[in-house]
Amino acid sequence: MDVDNSIYLRPSLGFTPKQKRNNLVAFSPDILPLYQTKITDPDQLTSTYGSFVAQTVVPEESNLIYVRGAANDPLSPAQADVNLFTVTNELILWPQVLKGSTSIGSISLDYAPLPNPVMNEPGTTASIKSIGLTPPGQGGRHEAIISAIGLTAFDDIADSKNVTDLLATVDSNPALALYNAVVADPVFDVYSFTTRLRFFDDSTKVIQVELDVESIGMPAGYDVSIFSDDPAVNLARTHIVTGHRVGTTITVKDGFDALITVQIYKGTGATMPPNYASVSLVASIVQTSGHLQTIQVIGAEHVLFDSALRLARGIVRAQQLGNTAVGFYFRDAMGDTDSFPRTGAASHSPDIQPLGTVPDSNIVSTLSPTTYNTDVSDARGVNIVSDTSNYVYLRGNTNQATHIETTLYAIPAALLIVPEMYGQHVIQDVDTLGNTTTAVREVIATDPGPLTIDTPFNWFRPPPVRSIDPNSDHYCLIAEARLWTPDPLDRDLWPHQMGLPTGSDVTNWVLGTPTVAWRNVSWVQNPDAPTFSWQTNMTVPDGYASNTRWTLKLACLNMPINGAIAMSATGPVDLHVDKTTITNPQMSIGVDFTGVDPFSSTVSISWWQEGGAPRPAGSSLTALLQINVGGADSLAQVTHLVAKRGPETKDYPLVVGPHYPHLLDAVPKHHDSKKVKGKYLLGNAHPIQPVPHAGRFKGPDVLIRPQLAVALGADRKAVHPKA
Repeated sequence: MDVDNSIYLRPSLGFTPKQKRNNLVAFSPDILPLYQTKITDPDQLTSTYGSFVAQTVVPEESNLIYVRGAANDPLSPAQADVNLFTVTNELILWPQVLKGSTSIGSISLDYAPLPNPVMNEPGTTASIKSIGLTPPGQGGRHEAIISAIGLTAFDDIADSKNVTDLLATVDSNPALALYNAVVADPVFDVYSFTTRLRFFDDSTKVIQVELDVESIGMPAGYDVSIFSDDPAVNLARTHIVTGHRVGTTITVKDGFDALITVQIYKGTGATMPPNYASVSLVASIVQTSGHLQTIQVIGAEHVLFDSALRLARGIVRAQQLGNTAVGFYFRDAMGDTDSFPRTGAASHSPDIQPLGTVPDSNIVSTLSPTTYNTDVSDARGVNIVSDTSNYVYLRGNTNQATHIETTLYAIPAALLIVPEMYGQHVIQDVDTLGNTTTAVREVIATDPGPLTIDTPFNWFRPPPVRSIDPNSDHYCLIAEARLWTPDPLDRDLWPHQMGLPTGSDVTNWVLGTPTVAWRNVSWVQNPDAPTFSWQTNMTVPDGYASNTRWTLKLACLNMPINGAIAMSATGPVDLHVDKTTITNPQMSIGVDFTGVDPFSSTVSISWWQEGGAPRPAGSSLTALLQINVGGADSLAQVTHLVAKRGPETKDYPLVVGPHYPHLLDAVPKHHDSKKVKGKYLLGNAHPIQPVPHAGRFKGPDVLIRPQLAVALGADRKAVHPKA
């Protein structure tokens, strides 16, 4: 065959043309899947010639494949057409396998020597042209990539009848380079991949094949196992020893064909693999020449772990319409746009806004689009205060409609580089069972532009930062966002779970991730810390009209006078009551509100002893949610009103449902255009009221009819008598 050897692709790192080729290692650093990274300057590839820089091939997504090479003679011009092929991965890439490959395109490499060449430097070259590849999903299998110089098909390569043929036709072939590798996410408990092992041999001998797992750079605490549909291929779970091989020996003969699965296990307490740590499955045979035995590699597959994988995919998805937290981004500094990655400072995001120890009663105005370029928290000089609630709002921007959810973490500064611990420092809510749960705030953006998540996060009673970590002098608030999906199992991991290993450059991670923001905050001692405080849940259930009148109440029972109580809550309306002196042992405070859809809220309650006595046995504080019933406009009257309808109202379009009693402002008409008449017309019995905006309401000072308040739920904290 005619092969242009003036330019070559390496079979592995460190290879030079003076060495014997070992293509079957299948780890060419010159076949470069770069996902969707677009190369604009070939120097980006030639300057990293001494490094393995491939990213990954993502099934069912568009991927870009580049190549680079070097001239055999760096003092002379050279050119080569590099043809690329893909084939479903097999451990040994026999000619029989290559013949089943698919051509995906060709890239021309051109080399011109430098005017003043450097001695012993390779004559490297690369092209900014890429080949697009959108492979199908194949479960645990992947696409192997083959490059061939001067070959447009593999039909002229004879089938290998044995290992000797394989080594002559594939392993040492200067026209070929093989890439049988995947780049994987280092965040896993168990990672697995599957390959196929076939064997061809025209002798009658039984061949022994060593199947080994070799690891490079893997931390302590990882295990590996091998299993197959052929029971002879098996390796029980075994510790990985970096830089060494562990494995098993199998016996094969002509026609052997098996699927093999390798599983990698992360042990308890093991750290994540560093970037480009690898685990390889290697097939080799023992060759004997006289008294000398050598190990000959005949096939290999490789898994490399890279923390940039999810970041790369996240940035790509952020650019794809309707595919992730699409178009949503936080700012790291004023003036930031949706251009990534950014440069500069990352630790004072204007989109994380601590606004004090009570909810902002007018957040729509405080963090409106007109204040988007104002750091309101800075302007107010807000710090994080101990022993009380701290309300933190998030805002962001979108370049299209989207639906996301967000979380917030309060991380001691020295632990910022330990993402495995982020979950221990997440801001929490209280659920309907009284259990703490991760606080998640959902937002639907129907139009592009700035937005505010008007339900704040309540960071309750933050302790001194040094009590959590003695090496930290402040807290770092980390806000994260991800795409909301109807099925929680379809949602992506949170960004810090997407490949941020311990010790990472957190600044560049934040600057490069649209859905992450960071703000350092100062903690101060509360000069007016309550004597007792707790949190509970309040849920406005479904099935009630939005103009239903509700009361969130805090009721005292035998509480000492001259103490004080206060209450605040997250929610779509202002639900806080300022610190109020107890003037009656049975007094209560509360908030009347209406105009809300169903929502769940975490309520914070505080009591100060101050000038009063300690709480006596039998005293209690009870937080409760009430529905206020009474009057012709109440839901309790629905049955009564329907019963009173006159016969001429039988065609009246009565709807009893979520929006009742929001009736029409005008009396409906019959098909004969005559107005419905009658003393008991529902429209008369039920005076129409405008649909209220969400917010508080003030009841009449003098009630014209009896009122009934029905408690839908309560949480009582009592002082019990001593035994």
